[in-house]
Amino acid sequence: MKKTILIMVLLSGIILAGNKTIGTENVTYEKIESTLIQGLDSKNMGLSASSAYMLGEIKSEYSVNKLAKILRESDNEKLKIMAALSLYKIDTERSRFVLKQRCKYEQNKNVKKFCRHLNRL
Repeated sequence: MKKTILIMVLLSGIILAGNKTIGTENVTYEKIESTLIQGLDSKNMGLSASSAYMLGEIKSEYSVNKLAKILRESDNEKLKIMAALSLYKIDTERSRFVLKQRCKYEQNKNVKKFCRHLNRL
């Protein structure tokens, strides 16, 4: 739990700092986005959920397919709900389509209900 919070704080600071130099490495939006997308594949559920949340916050269009895969294939209800929320925040044609499809085909009743709610907003 502490590691997840620490990671979120560090990533938030990096994102808010913009294109600043940290040490000898230039941190860019693309590097942050890439790191967060890699975080989605972590076996640590907290890291995956935090990465999904942050990708939604930065409206990462490149993460839509990964988030859609999580929403479609993950066994973890909480992670699926976080992926759905992030897709809603990204708000592209593809992300809206994925949410509509989950309303029709999702087996988990809580995830299905959450997707339906997001589609009504």
